[in-house]
Amino acid sequence: MKKLSLLIAAIMLLLCLCACGGTDKLPVIEDNTDDAVLNEAEAKEPPTRETVAGTFSGDVYENGYMSYKFTKPSDWEYSSEEDIAELFDGAGLDDSSFCDMMVIDSATGNNINIIYTLTDESDIDDYLDRSEEEIKQLGDSLGMTSEFSAHENVKLGSVECTRLEITSDYQGIAMYQACYAAYLDGVLMNITVTINDGTPIEYFEEMFE
Repeated sequence: MKKLSLLIAAIMLLLCLCACGGTDKLPVIEDNTDDAVLNEAEAKEPPTRETVAGTFSGDVYENGYMSYKFTKPSDWEYSSEEDIAELFDGAGLDDSSFCDMMVIDSATGNNINIIYTLTDESDIDDYLDRSEEEIKQLGDSLGMTSEFSAHENVKLGSVECTRLEITSDYQGIAMYQACYAAYLDGVLMNITVTINDGTPIEYFEEMFE
């Protein structure tokens, strides 16, 4: 269950990344921009993987760029960098898109995954709409059916996010996922919660502050 749950979660996350079409470019400044704005834009360095990645201390994962903390239950396990690399092997990802954290409850297969993409795309609704279409197309080829909720604005810890809920059936296995997307200064954040045992989503949202 643990391996299958993580594999399906990785598929969903890869679809979101493909739908994003991430790039490390920042918005182009128009020629008629005044000197003050131009100088400010030139002085601001574009985000990098190193500046966006979070840090770990015991059960706490903290991301200073997005300004939030995540505290996992003590019996949950962080996936190692090697495990994450194995799940995403062959996906063709570069430093503009990366999975920074994966954590799983081995007893239930419930898990949380965090991906960041360096991009100038800030239209979250459009991003989630394209992700839905990618998931539907994959479902047609795998025999997986999915239903999607309306987009909802929620607060995950201190971050204003848009939540998309996905209910799927894959080879007779029912699965619920909640995808949280937010954009800040050249970074698109995607947090996906996968639930296998019917635990209310609020339980997982309370892990963020």
